[in-house]
Amino acid sequence: MWQVMDGVSTGLTTRSIFDSIKRTKNSALVHWAESSGSDRPALVFVPGFLSENFDDDKMEDWKSGIVEVAERYDFEAYGLFWPSGTVWDLLMGTSWNRTMAACAAPRLGMGLLAPVLLNPLLLAPALGIGLPSLWNAMDVWKKAVANADEVSKDIHQWLGLINRPVILVGHSLGGRIVLKASANARRYNVLQTYAFAPAVQEEDCNFNKIRAHVEEKSTIFYSQNDTTLNVWYRIGEMTWTPPLGYTGITQKKSSSKVQSLDVSNWGDSTMKHDNYRYFVSELLNDRRLHTTIDEWE
Repeated sequence: MWQVMDGVSTGLTTRSIFDSIKRTKNSALVHWAESSGSDRPALVFVPGFLSENFDDDKMEDWKSGIVEVAERYDFEAYGLFWPSGTVWDLLMGTSWNRTMAACAAPRLGMGLLAPVLLNPLLLAPALGIGLPSLWNAMDVWKKAVANADEVSKDIHQWLGLINRPVILVGHSLGGRIVLKASANARRYNVLQTYAFAPAVQEEDCNFNKIRAHVEEKSTIFYSQNDTTLNVWYRIGEMTWTPPLGYTGITQKKSSSKVQSLDVSNWGDSTMKHDNYRYFVSELLNDRRLHTTIDEWE
């Protein structure tokens, strides 16, 4: 089930939105900005949970960047909030925090973890955490991935609530959602798709359908300085293969309508998994990088 919340005039906090989702088990579209008319597109941001969780300040960074772009181009703007299973109970707990802190430790590169990556009995001590903590964190991940894929299948439910063409922007598991939702969309319901650090493998995305269904270009932003995706994603999925948010797409999948952009070093900044929120407006507006959204001005 889906609900629409007024975030323009009511001053909803990230905490209150998540509390409502946990209580009702419903996903929510939160209205962030208004356009001048019903013929204007909607900019829809889909967060993940690896960085957004309950942190109001981080979510406000994303919101302010999205609203800035929406106001510049006279778009509606929405945040799409979705339930991630047991993440609501475990994300702020010791199991998750210990595992994520261990994965992010500078001393642990994939070179050190590679021999034990697919063996939890060896991986837990290598990370310096207990096996139950690792299992719990992996369970959080798997349930969140399953829920993300359900949200992507429900695209016509939430597009129906918006009732106008959309530009999709997602981060982490939100990037997974916007790519898979674009493949599920009807032709040209989606004008453009932007996936920041998408937590999904290339083989799990139907790029032929994305090219056919998205009117303009789909862009994947990736960084090889993203330790979260390079290490934790592979642990959560029990796979050697890193996700698109770390590698970008292969040449054979790239086309005039689907591209990936390496933002490992953006200006003077090293692009970590949690850094994209500082640059969302800049990346969406940079004409040197990709076909921009200003044709809908």
